[in-house]
Amino acid sequence: MGDTNTLYKYNGITLEKINKFEELYKNLDSSRNYYYLNRKIFQYKDNGFKEIDVPLISDDHCTVNQVLLDSKGQFWVSMDDYCLKGVTKYDGSNWTDYVTRDIFNNDVGNSIYGIIESKNGKILFSTGTSIIKYDGKNWSVFLDFSSKLGKPTISYGLFEDSKGNIWFGYDNLYKYNVSKIQEIDIAQYPKQGVYSRLINTYFEDSKGNLWIGTGDGIFKVK
Repeated sequence: MGDTNTLYKYNGITLEKINKFEELYKNLDSSRNYYYLNRKIFQYKDNGFKEIDVPLISDDHCTVNQVLLDSKGQFWVSMDDYCLKGVTKYDGSNWTDYVTRDIFNNDVGNSIYGIIESKNGKILFSTGTSIIKYDGKNWSVFLDFSSKLGKPTISYGLFEDSKGNIWFGYDNLYKYNVSKIQEIDIAQYPKQGVYSRLINTYFEDSKGNLWIGTGDGIFKVK
């Protein structure tokens, strides 16, 4: 887990601060060999780190929101609107840009936040208006926030749990499956310190509990 500047490891009792980049690699899943750190993307190969040059990341106004290594070994990068593209994909040799605003005729902007690969192999992206889907050939709207929630929202992160539910949220937490959307009011935890409703990360533990990372810390969803 980490904040804007530091990575931590939690063993169930204490937090350990990880300082060195080599230690960062040792404490990540060794099956994944791409990492994003401090506006740069690195590939771990031949017992060392190689920086990957991502178009426009060097622009001070361009922000990378999230990265994903999919099951095919392709590396996806979501960006904000200043990057002018939305999503870019790296196949190990070349970058392919997807200008989401153009793909969806301005119904979806170029600010793309969360990325996940669903259990059926589709790539899902959260935006300021919806969750969109790429199936390897075509793009489509997976979930429109206004029509399904009755109000506009935004989602900085996405997560699919072991039961196939899709979790997302910003001002509140939502669980979606093919039949319904359940809204979970995270303001119900005021004594635990959840005053910031900005949900950044999700994690499901071995017992099926969902944990969320917010601006105020890490919390288990009841």
